[in-house]
Amino acid sequence: MKAEVALMPMVHTPAGALGLMTSFEVGGAVFQVPRPLHQVQGSVVVTPDIEVDESGRALSLRLDRWLVMRVEGKRQLPMRLVDMATATRAAREFLDDPGIGWGSAEAELESWAMAWVERANAAEGGGR
Repeated sequence: MKAEVALMPMVHTPAGALGLMTSFEVGGAVFQVPRPLHQVQGSVVVTPDIEVDESGRALSLRLDRWLVMRVEGKRQLPMRLVDMATATRAAREFLDDPGIGWGSAEAELESWAMAWVERANAAEGGGR
């Protein structure tokens, strides 16, 4: 069975339509491109990692590395996850955790992310 996933350049929230632009230097020029987003809840999204390839002339969407981000305030959890489903699960658990939030200090976000990865690894009996 084939799944179809829509990654959009914007998400719709009560604050309006929001998106993220990402800057990359490729071939001596700086390009701003819209980041593809999948809305989890409100302004919280998951998005594939984007990198410049070894030649320095092309961008790659890394569907094997996903980020959890908040479009409002442009914050991101300090973790890269193996697939969209795992990133979505991390985003939902972050949103449901009353002890942490997007206004938390960077060190608190890092601690939360490390603990989440440890729990996920233990639950799956392997490494991420």
